[in-house]
Amino acid sequence: MLRRLNRLDAGEGQYAEVSPFYFYPLEPEDYLEFACSHSGYGQYPLMAFVYLTHRCWDNCKGCFVSKIYSPAAQLSWDVVARLITDLAQGGVRAVKFAGRESTVSPILGRALRLCHELGMKSVLITAGANIAEHAESIAEYCTHLRLSLNTTDPDLHDRLHRPGPRALRYEQRVACLRSIISMRAHRQVVNGATFLVRPETIDDAVPFAHLCRELGFHYVRYTLLDEIEGEWKKRWPSVRMALLALDSEVFQVWMNDLAVVPPGAQWRDLPEALLDPALATRVTIHADGNVAACQEGWRGAWHEKDLAIYGNLNHQSFGEIWAGDRRRRFLSVLHKAFAAGYDSIPGCERCKYRSLNEVLRWMYWKRIVCGSTISAVFAQSEECYERSTADGYS
Repeated sequence: MLRRLNRLDAGEGQYAEVSPFYFYPLEPEDYLEFACSHSGYGQYPLMAFVYLTHRCWDNCKGCFVSKIYSPAAQLSWDVVARLITDLAQGGVRAVKFAGRESTVSPILGRALRLCHELGMKSVLITAGANIAEHAESIAEYCTHLRLSLNTTDPDLHDRLHRPGPRALRYEQRVACLRSIISMRAHRQVVNGATFLVRPETIDDAVPFAHLCRELGFHYVRYTLLDEIEGEWKKRWPSVRMALLALDSEVFQVWMNDLAVVPPGAQWRDLPEALLDPALATRVTIHADGNVAACQEGWRGAWHEKDLAIYGNLNHQSFGEIWAGDRRRRFLSVLHKAFAAGYDSIPGCERCKYRSLNEVLRWMYWKRIVCGSTISAVFAQSEECYERSTADGYS
């Protein structure tokens, strides 16, 4: 397994840094197995991001979904049931249910249960605005719960999340989570949290980790937002080291601010269908039914409107869309753009998928081109991690 921090030797004097959160909720072996068995563009992805609704009872600061879509959009149960069944039959391993706020969707509980019955992992990403409504389903069927509270201060929480009159208050969300985690204790499940590091939250980063550990969470992921500049950004390294000191076998601290060095020339030997492993292994489905490549794609950052939207589930099945002409055309355009460099793709030069792509390409190249066994690939990463730690790298 890759550890919390890894420095991977990419050859030609280049190194890549990686967090296990890149693979969550799957394992690195799942991605390597996918690469070895990949037979072309028609193969289903490993994971699907499903936005059940664009409705929310919060109005969080910086929410990108609220700025893009109509808040009324919501997937029906008929569409979601057909989708989940199709994904399971096609070999998809995990479904991530997101929002805008997934707990506002009336069908969340049924969706979690269907994933459970069909043998797929389910990830619930929520700020907890309506979490009490689905507490029993989350406790019984959800395999990975990820919460975004972002503070231990109720007043600061209200300033950041700006909850409406129907939303649970901060203390209610924490109390409900405590109950849900207790109910989930008998199952082999994962409980985690996300913390967005802003100027107004940086002082709460360490207390938040202590709260999550006390609640029974298994990890906290910290994401450093672009708005942190000046003295705030200078303070982050010391806060980061204090957080990493809390990391243990039972409570992990993950960072989402790790850089990845561009790949070496040898990675170009990969099969064409794996030049973009992030888009081969993942798909995004929105509350209006659109099946899209990624966030930047459906934000319209491409030169051609709707280029990165493969189709709509209200008119076609997922299988028809995934193997359809629109997706093939998008991937063809994307591969030409990647060949010209990331800067030629609007949004891609800073996208988190760039980091995932480069890590996966390194893994795939080691496995497919070099013939390394899975254990050898990760044994090398462990060795690099231990050596870099000894050299003072952190």
